[in-house]
Amino acid sequence: MLKTATAKKFAILLCMVSGLALLLANYFSFDEFKIRFDKNELVTHADKIAGQKKGRIPLKDRMDLAIMQEAERTKDLATNTVPRERLMQAYLYAEQLRASTTNNRVAGAIPGMNWMERGPNNVGGRTRAIMVDPNDVTRKTVWSAGVGGGLWKTTDITVAAPAWSAINDLFNNIAITALAYAPATPQIMYFGTGEGFFNADAIRGDGIWKSTNGGTTWLQLGSTVNANFQYVQK
Repeated sequence: MLKTATAKKFAILLCMVSGLALLLANYFSFDEFKIRFDKNELVTHADKIAGQKKGRIPLKDRMDLAIMQEAERTKDLATNTVPRERLMQAYLYAEQLRASTTNNRVAGAIPGMNWMERGPNNVGGRTRAIMVDPNDVTRKTVWSAGVGGGLWKTTDITVAAPAWSAINDLFNNIAITALAYAPATPQIMYFGTGEGFFNADAIRGDGIWKSTNGGTTWLQLGSTVNANFQYVQK
């Protein structure tokens, strides 16, 4: 009787251990950690579950996922590995390109085209859009959009120090990111607002604005005053 009872207890214990092992195997199965792309970011099913739990590190801040993504972006598809042995070859090629730079022209750029800074020099910020005014037959008038705020205009981009004028004080507070005009009616112009590149300091916009008189005055399009037009990209 004693041996029978012991055998039964051992069988029950064995079943419990086996069941626990199966649960752990299912939880940590390979499929749970199978890497795939989700919205341009490498995530796993287990990562999604973890991300939903309170107190866990957000996926966008996971250093291990960033490393995995970098590996996926730089690996050789033929070998399925990152070709580190080609690093020196790439470095030497880059040095060769730098050595071939002449007259301020980067190798590979458009032949005969050199770039020179044209301001404005009295205002800090980033220029996200630029447009040659189609209404100026000399093509000297240029519009510039500041993603940190501001719509600017110069009437002669060809001089060494062009004079830039802000269109008005209101636009200095709006992130302008895109410029366009109607080809058939160049007096009609548009600019879009909002920095949609998802960087940490991205500035939210305020819809799309339109001018019907070549940029003299601008009005906001009422249909764009909503969340769908806070980050306009051309």
